[in-house]
Amino acid sequence: MALQDVQGGFQILDPLGNELVVGSRVVYGCPDPHERNTPRYLATVYEITDPDGDYDDELGRGVAINPYVLVRWDDGETDRLGTSFNWHESGMYGDPLVYDCDDLELYDGTRWIQAWLRFHGSRA
Repeated sequence: MALQDVQGGFQILDPLGNELVVGSRVVYGCPDPHERNTPRYLATVYEITDPDGDYDDELGRGVAINPYVLVRWDDGETDRLGTSFNWHESGMYGDPLVYDCDDLELYDGTRWIQAWLRFHGSRA
């Protein structure tokens, strides 16, 4: 994917490597497959903040501020989820910078169920 195709020079990925963007329908947490369509677990990404940086006087150095993913459930409740920098996918700080949001998975009906079963295997 070319840098110009990535808004802001960064990406947010779910644990399965799917890109999360504003408007994505997501599964929050780790529900059992039979609970996947319940309003308690389905939300929509309504904002993704930009990564930032600041100088920490106490540490005496710059610090990175990772982006946040803001989600809204159908009942209007919202939450703000943190991300972590993905060193493997980002390389040596080359664009695009890649961040992971482990609490969300892109919702895609049956594909989500299959991924859940692969991840959890016989523990399901």
